[in-house]
Amino acid sequence: MQEVIETLDLVLPDGNGGFISKSAITQARQKLGEEPLRALFDISSDDWNSKTSESNKWKGLSLYAIDGTTFKIPDTKLNRTTYEAQRYASGKTASYPQVRCVALMSLPSRIITEASFGNYNTNEMIYTNDIIEKIPNQSLTLLDKGFNSHGLLINLAQGGKNRHFIMPVKSGTVYKRVSGTINDQIIEIDVSKPARKKFKGLPEKWIVRMIRVKKPRGNFVYLLTTLIGKRYDASDIELLYSQRWQIETGFMDIKSRMVDGDIIIRSMHPMTVRQEIWAMLIAYNMIRYETVKAANKVVASPRDIGFKRTLHFVQDDLFHEVAKNRSSRDESTLQARRRRQLGKILNKRCPGRICPRVIKARPRKYPERSVRVSRPRSSPRGSPLAKRSA
Repeated sequence: MQEVIETLDLVLPDGNGGFISKSAITQARQKLGEEPLRALFDISSDDWNSKTSESNKWKGLSLYAIDGTTFKIPDTKLNRTTYEAQRYASGKTASYPQVRCVALMSLPSRIITEASFGNYNTNEMIYTNDIIEKIPNQSLTLLDKGFNSHGLLINLAQGGKNRHFIMPVKSGTVYKRVSGTINDQIIEIDVSKPARKKFKGLPEKWIVRMIRVKKPRGNFVYLLTTLIGKRYDASDIELLYSQRWQIETGFMDIKSRMVDGDIIIRSMHPMTVRQEIWAMLIAYNMIRYETVKAANKVVASPRDIGFKRTLHFVQDDLFHEVAKNRSSRDESTLQARRRRQLGKILNKRCPGRICPRVIKARPRKYPERSVRVSRPRSSPRGSPLAKRSA
């Protein structure tokens, strides 16, 4: 982080070209807190999404997806107490604490418009409830079957104007056919008493549409949706739901391509962990926004432009802007300042320090499978086995 601050010149000049200390960075982050980063995320995501979503609608509806993911964080006592870690069936606990996050993503641009996160062992539904009310009107949201909750889905559909969803039907769902065929039917679902008790105002009966989709292997999947009418063809709904995977690709870009598979969050304190997550989401959205702008220039889809290439473009652009703004400084060139910076960042020697040769264990949920390669036994010459081999 010290290198980033020095490279981008994010320190007030003192006239002598001095560098900032690591302790000053820590104190500045603690003084800043979480809320300014949260506010910046809200402002930037609303602006970037409004500029990109209007031109990419499906039958007049903006396309969104909701899904959850996790982020590994440093293993400190405060982080583990606040966010906890995954517990496996074997009784082992994950080596790193984790933050559970649920996000709302605009599918055409893959910009994350809303996010809610916290303790790993908190159910995703609780974080999803914070997001549902912020879904815009005239929209269609794609969800995984893990979000099958009567209260959540009804609030999504009835909590705004012309808000719809598509999601797979959970196995064991009890329903009654009202009209249609087995491939495309209108059904009536009984809303459970626990859901009506938890979410006030839910009806006892719920009318929705169910579509049967045949998979390549011959099995069937049933999709539940509030898109009712001839305008919304069943085949179009089936094809559209396949785009839900775009949110998984977005999570992979954050957790893999932005940091090359390293631990994403580096903060040792729960407050700065949240601060860093908001900053990470802002950076991701900025890259996605640049991708959309580049795609519009060549009349292409944002999916046809690589995330990593856009990331490198944004990095180079920041370096060039900093270099141009340094024209009034003592050292006007970026290369000279960075070379001088290398001489200031020295490795600290710790004489007498003893570290045990251990690594973080990675508990595995499933047993590992080993493959044995059979080798032919050697046979003496002239034996029947040798003759058959010949």
